[in-house]
Amino acid sequence: MSSRKKRETSLPAPYLKRLWVDAERIPDPGAYPFCLPFLQNDFELNFDRAITIIVGENGAGKSTLLEGIAALAGYDTHSPILMAYPNATLLRLSKYGLEPVTVRDTDHFRTLREFCEDPTGFVEAALAE
Repeated sequence: MSSRKKRETSLPAPYLKRLWVDAERIPDPGAYPFCLPFLQNDFELNFDRAITIIVGENGAGKSTLLEGIAALAGYDTHSPILMAYPNATLLRLSKYGLEPVTVRDTDHFRTLREFCEDPTGFVEAALAE
């Protein structure tokens, strides 16, 4: 169940234009989540399209970032399937920060392609690890 709040707006998408961390308002920069590498060094993210998708390795902070944005906006969900949304900005989050990426260059795409090419072999290999 979603905790989305209904909000009226007359603004065109994208509704969120910019996201940043105001270092003066962070009492302990070493505390979670501000200790995450991508939130260091004057983190700022500008949105110039209606849809921006964040991808990255497990533990990089994607969910933390999205959950923070969602909580402030009144939402509580995200989906990796949205990576293929037409004309969306797709960004990879790593310990080095955010960088543009194509769908085909994401780990999600490569993993799904490997699964579709050989589902049985994929599952057997995963179970053997």
